[in-house]
Amino acid sequence: MFRLYLNMKNRTEPPTEEELTIASGEKGMDEEAAKLYLRKVEVASSANLLSMFAKQSQDNAVSEILDSPSLIS
Repeated sequence: MFRLYLNMKNRTEPPTEEELTIASGEKGMDEEAAKLYLRKVEVASSANLLSMFAKQSQDNAVSEILDSPSLIS
């Protein structure tokens, strides 16, 4: 549920008409459609997590270089 929340929160486009009708309870999702949608959410959030970790790793590498005593004159 948290991944779904993050995905919805980070969207730049508004929800589609179909998403609105599902969210309002006017239309249901069958089990297969729900699984497919949740897989897409998981892939999107995993990609975001991987890019966050890569950026964090790069930031740490830069910090280590800047904090290195050999660079201080």
